Amino acid sequence: MAVKYPPEIESESDLQQYIARGMEQNGWTALREVDTSFDDYTADIIGHRDDIGTIGIECKYVTGGPVVAAKAARQIVDKYAGQKFVKWHVDMWAVCLYGRAFRPREQRQTDSEWRNGFDKGTVSATQRILNGFGIGFTTVQQSRVFLEFLPSGGDVRIPLFQADGDMPTQYSEKFDRERALELVKRRPTGD
Repeated sequence: MAVKYPPEIESESDLQQYIARGMEQNGWTALREVDTSFDDYTADIIGHRDDIGTIGIECKYVTGGPVVAAKAARQIVDKYAGQKFVKWHVDMWAVCLYGRAFRPREQRQTDSEWRNGFDKGTVSATQRILNGFGIGFTTVQQSRVFLEFLPSGGDVRIPLFQADGDMPTQYSEKFDRERALELVKRRPTGD
């Protein structure tokens, strides 16, 4: 059953389920709540596709301000980076935020939420913070879901899924894994 847009998400667990199910319908192996091989850390989603590689996604249901993105970035850098999950080493990490500015426009309480501070600027600033750590950004604001690195462009946008259908193959063909991995290498270490 294909995921529907806009999603009905009321918790972090709902967000994980939506992302994992969407990825699976687009050819990913997507596992939820995956333990590392050697430590007691659990990643929200580990996804693998032979043509793209292995990604990890830390999902956050945002009930407060977007500062949660910086905390999620530190969590990835300090705990998850370099760890092995199941049989894969994660090549690229991302944070998926949902709530307040990070939900579909159709689900905001009022248009004033979009105009009064929780706007595209918040989303853009959040993406820049995460990308500065070498971490991708994703959200379910639209029916086509990507994991993105800056500078934005088709070659550094990992196609995760298209709600209510298949992701057009052109997005997979444009993705440049080596360029994305170069952006990831810039990530600071937790030391």
